[in-house]
Amino acid sequence: MTTADGGVMRTGSRRWLPAGRLDRRLLDAGRGRLLRGVIVLGALVGTGAALGATYGMVAEPTYTANAFVVVTATSDLGLSRETGYAQAYSRIAATPDVLAAATASTGSAPAALAGEVVATASRDAPMIEISVSGRDAQRTAAIATAVTGALIDHGNRQSAATAVRLSVFSSATVPVTPSSPTPSLLALAGAGAGLLLGGLLILGPPAPLPAEARPRIPVVLPGGAGR
Repeated sequence: MTTADGGVMRTGSRRWLPAGRLDRRLLDAGRGRLLRGVIVLGALVGTGAALGATYGMVAEPTYTANAFVVVTATSDLGLSRETGYAQAYSRIAATPDVLAAATASTGSAPAALAGEVVATASRDAPMIEISVSGRDAQRTAAIATAVTGALIDHGNRQSAATAVRLSVFSSATVPVTPSSPTPSLLALAGAGAGLLLGGLLILGPPAPLPAEARPRIPVVLPGGAGR
């Protein structure tokens, strides 16, 4: 039991600590925390979207040109052998031996081309894709064409031993649209990052309530305890 003013009342050998019900101050604290969380979340989402869109508008666009080379057997090797040779030649497409032959028409050093050229081979078809990315659309197409020709020449010089020949399946064309993300896509990514960060902040451990807003729970202690 407690007195009218919330004091301590002793009954027999027991002492009753102050007890009270959850008052409006506790509810107000919860509403305030929720409101602050919503405001922070909205600010982070808006800031992330703005930063993403700004970067997309300021950053110089990147273009990618693609060319395709097909490997065909000069004898009855089978599709699996042709595919195996395609994978092997894709691994040497960006090596100095091949890139050195492509520098004559591009005017770039092999070391510079190595960072721009990516060659990949299909797992189930004798096809090699040569991709070149850069800031200049015309230059990316020219490099892709030069590397394609250099790889074909390199492979066909070995055709007597490999019994396969390389040829152009699809020539590189000048890319019209950038391959880099658009400002709207970057804005969406920035908003998503802000939403994730804000969600983590909101779902984090709550701040402790002030002493006056905490509910008081009655505790029964033995009469001699705490004296």
